[in-house]
Amino acid sequence: MVGVLFAAVGVTVLVFGIGQVNKARASADWPSVEGVVKFSEVRSETRTRTDSSSSRRKRNGNGGVTVNIGTDSDRDTRTETTHIADIGYAYTVGDAPFNGTRVSFGSNGSSSWASVQDIVDRYPVGKTVKVFYNPDKPSDSVLEPGMSGGAYFLPAFGGVFALIGVVAIVATVIAMKKGIVAESCGCGCESGDAPSES
Repeated sequence: MVGVLFAAVGVTVLVFGIGQVNKARASADWPSVEGVVKFSEVRSETRTRTDSSSSRRKRNGNGGVTVNIGTDSDRDTRTETTHIADIGYAYTVGDAPFNGTRVSFGSNGSSSWASVQDIVDRYPVGKTVKVFYNPDKPSDSVLEPGMSGGAYFLPAFGGVFALIGVVAIVATVIAMKKGIVAESCGCGCESGDAPSES
């Protein structure tokens, strides 16, 4: 049942998203150490959709320019490019070395290449940065602690999916009940009329 699938996916994403929101809030109180940026670049992924609903992905390394990988026969081809701030840093807690890639809680991706490039420009390779880490799990780290708008994306997305699933399930149940009532009144009587006795 499609409704059950939507509800299951939605609840899963919602629970995970709420966990990320709680972690984002807690990160404002995390201790910090110095770290060094090891790599920093804009990574782009292009998805091409055709009217046959086929989809292909292609890594795009030319600075975020969208590449149409469809053929001339794909008259209704649509390309969607997502740009991601791909940043990695190294830090040490006590004597243990760690590597992290999280800049902030929420998505570092956007359809705007310029906005993602701004994030990369803030963290050039070799820059010394302050790394905030989870004291209970030092491998869990972030460069920009606290809440951000992107942190609410997963809970919102999961909530919408769960709501769609619940509505679909309710609609299906109502339709099934109406079908059962119609079958039980197979004498051809109108709705609300009792079957006549012979």
